[in-house]
Amino acid sequence: MEVFLIILLILAICAVISAIAYYVYKFVSRVKSSRQLLYGDESERNIRHALITRFGKCRVLSGVYLPYINDPLGRYAEVDDIVITGGGIVVVEVKSHNGKIDNRSESIWIQHYGDKVVKFQNPVLQNAVHVRVVSDILRKEGIIDVPVYNLVVFTSKNVAFAKKVREVCSQKTMASRLSSIESDRVLSIIDRRNIKLLLGEYAEKSKRVQKKHLQDIKRMH
Repeated sequence: MEVFLIILLILAICAVISAIAYYVYKFVSRVKSSRQLLYGDESERNIRHALITRFGKCRVLSGVYLPYINDPLGRYAEVDDIVITGGGIVVVEVKSHNGKIDNRSESIWIQHYGDKVVKFQNPVLQNAVHVRVVSDILRKEGIIDVPVYNLVVFTSKNVAFAKKVREVCSQKTMASRLSSIESDRVLSIIDRRNIKLLLGEYAEKSKRVQKKHLQDIKRMH
């Protein structure tokens, strides 16, 4: 009888230890996830501030949801930043990944940072969808001769790529990339103002749209 009770006690202690270990793991994972989100948010804020400082609020749309034109599901694309320059529209995707990025694949890139290996969607392709959304809106409104550029900005100073990609730049080189686009001068001041107003009419920031966008993403995965 005593041996049986001892065995039960040992099993109970093991169960308690396992439960504690599980909740500690969940807590640590949640903290890491929160830190990553906060770092991503900070990176987006830094880029937003840099763009507004460079072009002014009247030329920048940030953190907006734009509708897919003629989409039967009524989906929205989440766009980090849109800059209306004299040389055209620049759709900016912000990434805070660091370490070594294996970007040789067309669809999936791989981040190597210490012992961490993370696969993520090619952000150039991801942002190409946003570019198409902006272009479709312009086309719907009869604007067909305005170039729309794809620019992915990595904010970490500690990032290196397996190969160079034309649409990718660092936060440090972002200004020069934008200056080279702006130098073309295909849009007048009035054109830029009207395009900003037009895109602003389509842009959404409501909690309802944010919730729907997240639901759509979960459904796709």
